[in-house]
Amino acid sequence: MTFDLNDELLQKILFAMENQTEKSAINASTLTVERFDQTPDEDTFFALPTWTSADGFSLLEEFAFNLHNPIVAAELKNVLRSGRGVFRNFKSVIKQYPEIERKWHFFKNKKMIAHVQKWYNTLRESWGLELLDNEIDDTEDLLLSDFVFQPYNSQKDRELVFQAIKTLSASAQYDNDAIQYAISDINIHHFEYGKHKTEIGILCTSISNEFAGCVIGVPCPEDSKTVFYVTAFFVQNQFRGLGIAKELLEQFFTMLQTKNVQQIMFSNVVANENMKKLFTIFGFKKLDFGYLMDFTSE
Repeated sequence: MTFDLNDELLQKILFAMENQTEKSAINASTLTVERFDQTPDEDTFFALPTWTSADGFSLLEEFAFNLHNPIVAAELKNVLRSGRGVFRNFKSVIKQYPEIERKWHFFKNKKMIAHVQKWYNTLRESWGLELLDNEIDDTEDLLLSDFVFQPYNSQKDRELVFQAIKTLSASAQYDNDAIQYAISDINIHHFEYGKHKTEIGILCTSISNEFAGCVIGVPCPEDSKTVFYVTAFFVQNQFRGLGIAKELLEQFFTMLQTKNVQQIMFSNVVANENMKKLFTIFGFKKLDFGYLMDFTSE
């Protein structure tokens, strides 16, 4: 007997897999998941794919070590190294960061679904049926459902961004106080370069209206309509690793291209080393002063 793996049955399987105190199987005649104590009738019942605590721990590790938010990643790695109450403490940490928690649930669900679909294809192969294309759509728009991206308004938003830059600069750790002050001063003055110019940008806030990040630029020189210089580009520490920086750039590019801007310049003050991979993905050219995007080049 064969069965179709529909969405309803898939959810039942996922729920049963996480209950590691009981053994369960699919009843192919009723499309239900049932508990069993002995070897089930293989013509009607199919044991669920195995999912152990070791599998669960590996999932925690993969998520923590690939999370690009340094603050949350460090906390999660400490939990994993503790060796005690790992699963409970892991959940406690991510619960403090709703956007990370949502990212975790999507990641976990995606991985477990892939595990089930691989198992189901093994069954289909044994039944002599064609294997299904089980690639999971990775484009579910978690980001846009949790954050609002809107045009930057210099009159309304400038002070908010200014204070965020001051706070971020002050939070950087350097052994020498004078160096820390100098770097903070540079960041502030860099943003202030656009104070009396025509600033254009994208602002990101969470659905709870917390400021999450921005990208802001000005025409350079002021009367230029083709070259833009970026004076601020950052994501708040607690919101990093969620794809916000990438979305900010994409929307910023779209905005500027509608205005026929040809080049965008990011100085080394804004384009720090952590953003190197992102700029490479977008096709920026690395120059001595920073990065250049030229929309006119092929």
